[in-house]
Amino acid sequence: MLATLLDGCTHEVIERAPSEAPTAAQFVQSEDGKLELRLTVARPKVARSEAVQVAAQLRNISQQPVTVIRPFGDWVVAQSTAMKVWNAQTRVRYTGPMPSYEIGALAFATLRPGETVEDKLELSAGNYAGLEKPDTYTLRYDYSYDGGWDTTAAAGHSGISNAWRGTISSREVQVVRE
Repeated sequence: MLATLLDGCTHEVIERAPSEAPTAAQFVQSEDGKLELRLTVARPKVARSEAVQVAAQLRNISQQPVTVIRPFGDWVVAQSTAMKVWNAQTRVRYTGPMPSYEIGALAFATLRPGETVEDKLELSAGNYAGLEKPDTYTLRYDYSYDGGWDTTAAAGHSGISNAWRGTISSREVQVVRE
């Protein structure tokens, strides 16, 4: 296992299948059958003052290596657009900062057949107006890549090119804020 910390996200490459946690949702397969995605929460119940800890796992189920943007490799898009949060009544939208930024080769991984990459992210109430209230929240992650970072990822002869393109929406998971 390889772990790094980048832009507030923890990134790991897991060479074996991760253990099933009680809060683990099932993997969702990509339309082309090359990848699977799963979103999990670290704890199904969190205190009002705590951030919600989530993890996204992306697994190569093809017979060939696949280069991917890591699940939270584009951490701004992951938080602001791709992570969907709902309370019992409505969608809880991202209200945090929108910095100007670039991502590089560390935001990508090349997965061998059967290999899984996992990223972890904190969802703080300060970045999602309404997430601080006691409620049951439903989370979904819409993992997507359209090639927009190919030029910066390939800079410096990183070897990153032809990253997988597409979208996979995770199954929904719930977390209760007490």
